[in-house]
Amino acid sequence: MVEPETGQLRLDAPAGESPKIVSNATCSLSEDFMQPLDSIYYFRDGNGKIVDIYDAGAPVDTQVVFMCKDSKAKTAYRQCQSDGTWSEQSQPLSCDKWRYLAAVIAAATSAAIVVVIFIYFSCSAYNKRNKRKYTGTYRTERVREQDHVMRRNENFVRLNFRSFPLSIHPDASSTEEVQVAVPN
Repeated sequence: MVEPETGQLRLDAPAGESPKIVSNATCSLSEDFMQPLDSIYYFRDGNGKIVDIYDAGAPVDTQVVFMCKDSKAKTAYRQCQSDGTWSEQSQPLSCDKWRYLAAVIAAATSAAIVVVIFIYFSCSAYNKRNKRKYTGTYRTERVREQDHVMRRNENFVRLNFRSFPLSIHPDASSTEEVQVAVPN
């Protein structure tokens, strides 16, 4: 038997070959077809290939796979049986419709916090820069006053203290010529 393509189902046997199962039963997509809340679904044929079904019914051996919108790992399936009914769901599927909304709210809150922190630090730096501008005159006056005091101290030291040579020996050189009387 030739491998069916995506649009073909296993029951549509190519010409010249007899199908294994002869059944024209289809499962309704309206009456008994219950979809779990907040989930999406797609169809697979008997070989596991994804197929598109546009009719009001699905052929026998077709699976409908339900997948939660909040987590693609949460899946369950139902299979079209030969009597035209859907099988029980393979496992209970509980989708959380608020999970996506909670993630969006968390992301928006984080972004808002980052923006507030950015604005706070920007304004803080701006205010410090403005404060410096206003206290600049006071600061320069203070620096001038400190310079004046340092110059007074230097002048006082220069006028009132003489430099002594580092050594008392008469041959030692000093920066200034100072006459030192050495007693005999």
